[in-house]
Amino acid sequence: MLVFLRLLALVVAPLFLLASCGGGEPDEPETVEATPALWEIADEDTTIYVFGTFHLLPDNVTWFAGPVREAFEESDQLVIDNLPPQDANRQLEGFAPARDGEPLSARLSPEYNERFDALIERYDIDRAAIDGADPWFAAMTLSLLEHRAIGLNDENDAEFALIRAAGEAGKFVVKREGYRDRLRFLDGLSTAVQTEMLEAEIERIETLREDHAALLESWASGDIDAFAARAQSEYDDRPELREAYLTGINVAWADWIAERLDRPGTVFIAIDVVRLGGEGSVIAMLAARDISARRMPE
Repeated sequence: MLVFLRLLALVVAPLFLLASCGGGEPDEPETVEATPALWEIADEDTTIYVFGTFHLLPDNVTWFAGPVREAFEESDQLVIDNLPPQDANRQLEGFAPARDGEPLSARLSPEYNERFDALIERYDIDRAAIDGADPWFAAMTLSLLEHRAIGLNDENDAEFALIRAAGEAGKFVVKREGYRDRLRFLDGLSTAVQTEMLEAEIERIETLREDHAALLESWASGDIDAFAARAQSEYDDRPELREAYLTGINVAWADWIAERLDRPGTVFIAIDVVRLGGEGSVIAMLAARDISARRMPE
């Protein structure tokens, strides 16, 4: 579930208390020189660059060059969705446990319980600990473990690389929302939506390696339509999940960009690429407000 990866890296990765990741040595991937999607939004005194990020990248993907680096270097600020604080583990403690005390095994159907049990065994997860967690936390934990098992490193996240570059260049980093705001968002999802999230993650793990390779190829070539078609297909039969994870946050980003255009300056925004293509994308929402975004290079 690609849209979960941003949440994953920002919420679960700082903790990683429940398991150790096995899976053997990953295959050595081929070198990828990416030319990912970038947009420019500008008026008389404001320029906003919108960069579509991809998360948990292989070690040998290069992307921070050409128009992306040039736009970043021209910018005064880096704007990101979220950033874990130094005390992220402590802040997470009150959110992961299930609010109603109902175990995950009682929420899942027999079919999903069987598949979930197999994943628990594969990753040597503490069953008692995970069974008492909310479904959103279990889903993200499984996703993180599977991505690490196929050789992906959460430190190779594009946003983390941009944050490091901003620090080195002395650029100010702006967060669209606070860490606890994101935790409250996840914890506030209905039990039905959270359970759908876990079920979708259990399904996705079976084809993760192939899906990730295809999505990486689309992102690296800047093919937003292909990326969105594949990444968003899992929401076709889950309208509540689509509303919570795509539409709602996309609206928040479109609002933020529209308001930022009222102030002068040059900013570089890093947004999960899944939000920038397909129906209801941030770019489409801006166009509906007569705010045009120019793909770079044209």
